[in-house]
Amino acid sequence: MAVGIVLFENVEVTVPLLQRLGVEKEVVLVGKRPPDVAIGSKACCQIGDVAEILIGRLIGNHVEERDLGHVMTNDSLIRIKSDPQTLRGPDVSFYSYERLPKGDVPEGLLSISPDLVVEVRSPSDYWSDVFTKVGEYLGVGVRVVIVLDQVSLTASVYRQAEFQRRRDQLQDAER
Repeated sequence: MAVGIVLFENVEVTVPLLQRLGVEKEVVLVGKRPPDVAIGSKACCQIGDVAEILIGRLIGNHVEERDLGHVMTNDSLIRIKSDPQTLRGPDVSFYSYERLPKGDVPEGLLSISPDLVVEVRSPSDYWSDVFTKVGEYLGVGVRVVIVLDQVSLTASVYRQAEFQRRRDQLQDAER
């Protein structure tokens, strides 16, 4: 039985690391590049779900240790448009205290955009759909969008100025 999973190039996530991050259940590797991760003896979630949890935990720990702001996961909604109301739920988002002051996070939909959004691209996601999301996030004031790609095991970082150029390159390659 293996004791970890490989999520990104040159980063091995082991059971001790998961336990240090607060994931207390046993994680079992299923195949070389697993479609599922088994918790105990039962398959429970896609590898992307595990990646989202780990990334949220890693960013959350970094932010908390340095008292930088608020981290949200599990598809906390961001308003993309008001009429008609269009919402997106990023896998992980970060709001600095500059944008969302220290203290309790207000209930309901926030009227501000996060500083950072992280999306985990699954093998079934089309790049055109991913770029639509990235463009929408950047269009409402998100400063940085990171896309973690499970297929190529890469992380792509997008800021408004660089976004259009990169989108055109990848869409050309996809054709």
